[in-house]
Amino acid sequence: DGTAAICLTSADCSGISGKHTCDTINHFCVACTTDANCTEGTNAVCNTYNGECHDGTETSCNANSQCANISGKNTCDTTTSFCVACTANAGCTEGTNTTCNTFNGGCHDGTKTACDANSACTSVNGKNTCDSTTNFC
Repeated sequence: DGTAAICLTSADCSGISGKHTCDTINHFCVACTTDANCTEGTNAVCNTYNGECHDGTETSCNANSQCANISGKNTCDTTTSFCVACTANAGCTEGTNTTCNTFNGGCHDGTKTACDANSACTSVNGKNTCDSTTNFC
């Protein structure tokens, strides 16, 4: 239901689906606080900034300085806690790719409509489905 479960120890999180570990600093149940908590499938790396397991292909962050040396992804999206190319159009300054897709953190040329759900695509040139892989209609 979106509410955070409060905890003191991981035992307090035992009945919380997908969030069996207690972040003892912030006192919320999370999926992980270390890589050792990430044991399902290919998501074996813990993003300690958001408490979620991921596949390790992205760089975790909580500030732009942590992304400074990441080629093409030198901005920290503090919502997802990952380094991305942009979080606003101002982050897109290369060539014709001057529009930020805030749903996937990538710059594009502005000819496509960015989306996070089909409802964002209802009147886009006959395209009424949001591609969840690319975040474009």
